[in-house]
This record gives sequence, structure tokens and C-alpha cells, in this order.
Amino acid sequence: MGSIFVSGSVSAASYANSSQPKYLHDNNNSGLSSYTGPNSNDTKWKYQAGAQVDSTPAIGSDGTIYFGSVDGNLYALYSNGTAKWKYKTGNQIVSSPAIGGDGTIYIGSDDNYLYALYPNGTLKWKFQTTGAIHSSAAIDNNGNIYFGSFDHYVYALYPNGTQKWKFKTLDQLTSSPAIGSDGTIYIGSLDKNLYAINPNGTQKWKYTTGGSISYSCPVIGSDGVIYLGSVDNYFYAINPDGTLEWKYPTGQAIDGSAAIGKDGTLYIGSFDNYLYALSPMGSLKWKFKTGNAIGESPTVGNDGIIYIGSTDGKMYALNINGTKKWEYTTGNYLGTAAVIGRMEPSTLEVMTITSTQLMILKYPQIFLEEFIIHQSL
Repeated sequence: MGSIFVSGSVSAASYANSSQPKYLHDNNNSGLSSYTGPNSNDTKWKYQAGAQVDSTPAIGSDGTIYFGSVDGNLYALYSNGTAKWKYKTGNQIVSSPAIGGDGTIYIGSDDNYLYALYPNGTLKWKFQTTGAIHSSAAIDNNGNIYFGSFDHYVYALYPNGTQKWKFKTLDQLTSSPAIGSDGTIYIGSLDKNLYAINPNGTQKWKYTTGGSISYSCPVIGSDGVIYLGSVDNYFYAINPDGTLEWKYPTGQAIDGSAAIGKDGTLYIGSFDNYLYALSPMGSLKWKFKTGNAIGESPTVGNDGIIYIGSTDGKMYALNINGTKKWEYTTGNYLGTAAVIGRMEPSTLEVMTITSTQLMILKYPQIFLEEFIIHQSL
């Protein structure tokens, strides 16, 4: 029911054949779905997790929904919202799962391990780093797994869980990698740098921004330009050779990633409460104001509708011209990306996680999570 317009999209060799096998959809981190999102904001079902959820769901080839929680569990749900299984790690899970072509689920935990689980929820292997893992894994066409850790390293693992190489940066890594069509791995660090790493683990180049690169992930356009945000209030476009193409100022820090529409339009949220729509040349097309900071990434449906959550507790569906189509009030802070998912043959559905509850909107469906600010009494 549609295709991904950018190169390096979901590969059968890398990922499960599903509508959303990884965080931000594909190895370009495009946020562009092959499917059309919901026409209304009706709730279909909801699921209660054990604690706050900061992990964006991934969907298996059989429609199973996977997401992590601060309670330390990776949850697997059937497409009707009932529990399939859960796997307990040694600490909270903030990262989002990635699902390999053989159905293996990869997820990082604050216990310093990256876990590989079989589809039945049993452990395949786990790999220990020396720091928490908030970075969500990316998988190349050979099945190698890439992610960052709080220990300042980018790791490359073989499919059997042994280390291929590790690359040292100067600070913690919470950003998640993108993989270019030539195998280059791109990732941002709290040391302010965007790194381009060759497939053999050597540095290709780095570009220094004016502030930390936190959870904003590199996004690769169809021409190879890399886009990402920084807490210096700028959104950057970096050429494939590591030089600056342009940068665009927003009113406050950028902590989320961009999504790219079919026509190349870039959508990026900021802590200044706005979602920006920029042309590929970096000029403003429009901006939409929400009620509070935007800390996560938008998702674009196959029909061009943009879905974005805000810390005002609402998810917004916006038309391609920036006008509001509908909004959905959750009552809690929305802090993760929406996911448009195909749950069953010929059925599209949308999931959203609100604090500790997982809710599904009526056909089609979107998945999005919310994080909670716990207030001391």
C-alpha cells in the first residue's frame, strides 16, 4: 500500500518484514511510513504497563507489538492488546526495540546490556557494555548491529552477539544510529559531534555543532544529506562529505529527530513548542504551535499527514499544509514517536502509549508513547 521514497529503507535482510521493525522506521531514520494513518482519534484498546514508558514500539512480521518500560520489562503484545510475554532486564528500558529479519528482538537496558531475544521471549544472547544503553539499535544488510552507550562508545556486533569493533567518542551516546547506502554509520554524541564512521569502525569525519546532540538522531535524505538537531537551538543539514549545507534556527533546543515527507519536506519539533516544516533547502514552509515543548520525532503517513506528540499531553495530526486535522488528548506528557502499524492483513491500526497505558486508535492505527513527570507530594 505504498513505498518508502528514500534509499536504504527497510531491508528484508536486515529487518522483519513489517510496517515498523525499528525506531524511526528504517536505516535512514526517515519516520516515513508506507501506510496511511487514522482518520479519527477514537480509542480501540489500551494496555497497562508496570511503569512509565519511554520506548517507541516496534512491530513484528506477525503483528506482535514490542516496547520497553522503566519497570525493566520488554513487553510483547498481541495485536488485540493482550499480553503475549514480557522479559525482565536488570534495570529500566528507555531504548526502543529493533526486530531482525529472523525475528530476533534487540533492546538496550540501563543495566548496560544489549539483549537479543527470540520471538518467544527467551534469551538468545546479551552483550555487556560499561554504561546504560538508551540508543536504539540499527541493523545492516549483513545482520550486524550498531548502537551507542553511556560509556562513550559506539558498538558494532556480529549477529551472534560478539563484538566486531567499538568506536570511542568524547561523551555519552543517547542518539540512535542511521546507516547510509554505502554502509557509513552516522550517530550524534553529547560531545556536540555528529560522527560518520566507516563500516570497519574507523572515523570518516565528524561535524561539530554548537551544543550537545542528545536524543536527536541523524536522518538521511534521498541525496545523502544528513539532518539532525542540537540543543544549541539549530537544525543542521550536513553534506555526505561532512561539510555544512545549511542550518536553521529554532527558538529553543531540539531533542527529537526529523521526519522526511515524500516531497523531501523536513518536519522537526523544538522545545519552543513548534513543529517546523522546512524545504530541503532549509527555508520555512510553515510552523505549527502546540501547547508545550516537543521533545520527540514526528511520523509521516503515506498520505502526507504528520503525527506529532507534545508535552502538552496531546497528539496532533496535521495536514500537509500545516493545518490541524485532529488532536488526541492523553492527559500526560507525550515523549516518544508515533508509529503507524499494520496489525493484521488488510487492517491498519495506530497505537499510542500514555504513561503506563498502551492505547490503540481505531483503523488505521498509530503507536505513540508518553513519558510522565513524577511530582513529589
